[in-house]
Formats: sequence, C-alpha cells, structure tokens
Amino acid sequence: MSRCWNSRLIRWASPRSKRWRCFHRCLSLKSAAELVAHVATIAALVAEERDAYLADPDFVPHPPETLLSPEHLERLRQRLSQPPLRLASSDGDTTNFVIVDADGNALSAIQSLFHAFGSGILEPQTGVLFQNRGANFVLTEGHPNELMGGKRPRHTLSALLVLDERGEVKGLLGTSGGDFRPTIHAWILLRWLDFGMSLQAAIEAPRALWLGGRTLLVEQGLTDPTELFSLGWQPQLVPYPGGTGVAHGIERVGESWCGCADLRGDGVALPL
Repeated sequence: MSRCWNSRLIRWASPRSKRWRCFHRCLSLKSAAELVAHVATIAALVAEERDAYLADPDFVPHPPETLLSPEHLERLRQRLSQPPLRLASSDGDTTNFVIVDADGNALSAIQSLFHAFGSGILEPQTGVLFQNRGANFVLTEGHPNELMGGKRPRHTLSALLVLDERGEVKGLLGTSGGDFRPTIHAWILLRWLDFGMSLQAAIEAPRALWLGGRTLLVEQGLTDPTELFSLGWQPQLVPYPGGTGVAHGIERVGESWCGCADLRGDGVALPL
C-alpha cells in the first residue's frame, strides 16, 4: 500500500500490519501542532479503529483505502474531543534494520518473535525459535481478526520506504515499539517531512507516547508538563533519552546516503 504525504509517497505492507495506522493517525491531523497537543487522543482513537478493522486483508470488511479516505479521517478528527481511552500494549521483542547498496537498492526490514522467546518452541535442527503472533487473534465471533485456520493475525511490525516526487527513494525508516510504533513513526515523519529536520535529528528528538487512560510517557524536553496537566492528562516524565522505542533510518542526501541510528538503543549506522 502507499499514501502521499507532503509530496512524498510512503509505502508500507499489507493492512493486517499496523503500518497503515501510522498514516491513519498522521492524516487525521490538520497541522503538525495538533499531533503535539493531541497525540494521546489520536492514539486512543486509532486504537479503536485498529481493534475494529485490522486483520488479514482477505477478511477485512472494508478496504484500507476506505479507512484512509479524507471523509472518514475527517469524521475521526471530529471525535478527538472524546476518544476511547483503553490501554495500549507495548510487549514485544523486535529488531529492525535498513540497508541501501551501491546501486541504490533499498530495504527496510523488521523481525520479531512478538513476546520474549516467542512461542517457546524451538526447531531443534536449525535453532529457529517460533514466534507467537497468533496471540493477536481475537475470539469474538464474526470479527475480522477472529481466530481460524488459514488466516493471518494482525501484527505490529512496521517498516517504511519514502519516495520523493520523482519516485526515487528519499529514505527508509523502522522502529521497535509494539503498539507504540505508529505513534513513533508519526513523530519522526512529521519532523522529517513537515518540519524540515534531517532524519537523524527527527529520530533523536523527544517523543511522547500514550500509555492508556489519561497517562502519557513524555521524554524531558518535549513540552511543559504543566500544560498537559491543565488539559487533563497525567504525564510521566522520563529522562531523555527514555524508553520511547528505538528507530533507525537511512536518508538520501544529494548523491550520498546518511545512516541514522537512535541513541535510545544500541544500533549503529555502518558503511561497508
């Protein structure tokens, strides 16, 4: 799937992944400042959309293009004053890497066992540990993500490819973070594509994540917590850099490439 954002084409994989939620969230905004003021509200609202529709695309009653239509996003934006306030989940065990070769072939890949040690089942000859993504199925009869054979569960994996106006690769991006991943992507893309930061600076900038209820995880330096209190939120300040996901990316700079690593983790930008 793909979506145009600020003259750039952003590509991601099938809608059973929460990748499309990142664009669902960003396109729900009238301005970048609205994300800063309502990041928790938007996250809660989109979580409801996720739980209602995200599943194997062969079983989703509405095509993703419908959910990303300007009319549907405007209806969501009008509901921002009274969002659903349910708990987000952050469990996961994820690794992301991005690669560009000398010919400009680009890859953003992400791998995850889901929970620590995945399913706990090891294939003895290869040493491959099986993941437990099936835990994301639901047991509600008739739900798009209902557990059944021959069906793929929804998942949290997200890896992005951004193309410029000429259709050439502008950059790649990926991050850890489980259910927080779409919000992390939204912060980075807004700062990179809308605010004019370099991708490295956008990755490094402080972030805030919705923890459920009225609680926010806020890295120091992002905003004045007293304003969040006055808006009815309960910010939990963490020293910068805090536990708000670990992102990596590669950005085209002229005829060269710039590798970008997140100081929140132990990744590295490495030319070979």
